[in-house]
Amino acid sequence: MKPFALERLFWGSDPWGFYGEIVFRSLVMYLVLLVLLRFLSKRALTQLSILEFGIVIVLGSAAGDPTFYKDIPLFHGILVLLVIVIVQRVYTYFLRHNETVETAMEGTPILMVLHGVIQKDALAEARLSQEELFQLLRCQGISQLGEVKAAYMEQSGQLSVFQRETPLPGLAIVPPWDLRQPVVTEQAVEQACVQCGKYQESPEDAVKATRRGQCVYCGHDGFTEAVQKGEPD
Repeated sequence: MKPFALERLFWGSDPWGFYGEIVFRSLVMYLVLLVLLRFLSKRALTQLSILEFGIVIVLGSAAGDPTFYKDIPLFHGILVLLVIVIVQRVYTYFLRHNETVETAMEGTPILMVLHGVIQKDALAEARLSQEELFQLLRCQGISQLGEVKAAYMEQSGQLSVFQRETPLPGLAIVPPWDLRQPVVTEQAVEQACVQCGKYQESPEDAVKATRRGQCVYCGHDGFTEAVQKGEPD
């Protein structure tokens, strides 16, 4: 074999008539895939779970291979598509009718933020960094953690945010810390922990934090000014 042979790289050695067959194969697999996708749930076509994402990858491979591999008959690819769609339908049925299966396969929502405080171990459980959580919150219009009554990481990977009618002072996440790091200051009443966002909302909390040099919730020793409204630069 001659390396980097242009004819082999771009056109191959198949007769020209085979390229017409590729066009035909592609049209057939495309139409079959469209018909079968009609039978998947609408959720499977929008917010994908891990298993559903894997199914989409398998569907793409099964639909793609028969379009240009001359050794793979169209029927083989169509059979794979049918099996995958049937498995998906059965899977969706059990999700709707068996809570144990749903919990095992989809997981449960994770409480990320409660009353302006990032919950212990929530970031590790959701496999998020603090900055990634802040990014998701900013996309929901949150500028500081005191605005958040509760925030949940849903099974779909989306963040559901419930805002307080009257925000508390809290840890500013606007502007993004990549642009301006919060200034770490001495502990006082109007302070928020830079790790969990805990606002030292009572004189007792402030006294404890000052005496111990640590957040009363997570034990971190960094504090910054608690703000009522985060503002961009």
